[in-house]
Amino acid sequence: MYRVLHINDSWEGGGAEAVFRDTIKISQELGFENDVLIAEGKRNVFTYIYSCSEYKRVKERILFFKPDVIHIHNYYHYLSPSILMAIKRLRDSNLWLGRVIFTAHDYHLICPNSGLQFYENETPYNFLISKNNFSYLKKFDRRGYIYSTLKLLQHVLCYKIFKLNTVIDKIISPGHFLKEVFQNWGVTCPIDVIRNPIASRNFKLIERKVGTEGASPIKLVFMGRVTEEKGILNFINIIQESKFDIDFHIFGEGDLLNNIKELTLRSGLTIICHGYVSRELLLKQINEYDIFVLPSIWYENAPLSILEAANFGLPVMVPNYGGLKEMASLTNSFFMFDYTSGNVDKYIHAAIHEVGKNYIKDPYEFTFDNYKAKILSIYTE
Repeated sequence: MYRVLHINDSWEGGGAEAVFRDTIKISQELGFENDVLIAEGKRNVFTYIYSCSEYKRVKERILFFKPDVIHIHNYYHYLSPSILMAIKRLRDSNLWLGRVIFTAHDYHLICPNSGLQFYENETPYNFLISKNNFSYLKKFDRRGYIYSTLKLLQHVLCYKIFKLNTVIDKIISPGHFLKEVFQNWGVTCPIDVIRNPIASRNFKLIERKVGTEGASPIKLVFMGRVTEEKGILNFINIIQESKFDIDFHIFGEGDLLNNIKELTLRSGLTIICHGYVSRELLLKQINEYDIFVLPSIWYENAPLSILEAANFGLPVMVPNYGGLKEMASLTNSFFMFDYTSGNVDKYIHAAIHEVGKNYIKDPYEFTFDNYKAKILSIYTE
């Protein structure tokens, strides 16, 4: 029987973990024999750079299970690049000769900062997709040069000294933008674009009279991590200048929640922090809102929340770059703003006339059937 070993830092978490679990489920449905390996315990300074225990554990698991394919998702948080070294050593000694598939969820493969960002003081900036402004002398972590150095050491050890990325036979990218960036930054490994799947949901949309300046407060909604890279504070700054009455609903947890609750808001702007709500419950009630916003200040990769909101008819508002732009453009009603130009009201005004009208242009791209067919092709090619 065909065997697949699935590897990821953890079982629970964010979007990467959801795709990890979906991939295992699909592999099971395809009739393969599957094994799962996730990190044991938390990291420390040394195991973050290179974990001897995870190296040993992965090596032993491969020799015992003898997979035809190893499918890796995230590994640099807890497992460390040592897992790639284990694969390399087994290959070099001809003890394992299977294939390695890597699903890229961010930019870790090409940059010490997985968000493709650097910091000046505590302000984040995006590296250019052309790589023209990249330097190893940049600060890669907001917390300071100690954390930045750890990220740099891990990256240099993994990819520059040991060249462990060479064990990867195929990269899966959930979007064309990430594929383009990888290629611009020198990745030569074959890259296939396969959209991450979303569940098909057909809840009836609620008819709402929204679209005039005299209407009740416009209900904006965000769902995700309430962290710096998601741009929540940046977005609040621009809707502070809006002339519309706005209720901004934030679903999620993160280290910026206290900062948000302490803000002094203009008249007509209300922020409601709901905390963590399960994805399933949130998607059942998301059609109570008017416009979905994802104001990330990093490029993002392929955020499914944009498609999930569009699936329920919500127009989407995102910045005009990266995976945000790519995913939004796959829907019928999308509006892209520029943080530097201001005048967000023109986008809000346009979006409120599209409430209930959005949809995914090619829904099959994001179905489990499509994902299953492409995973089968990659596993067995």
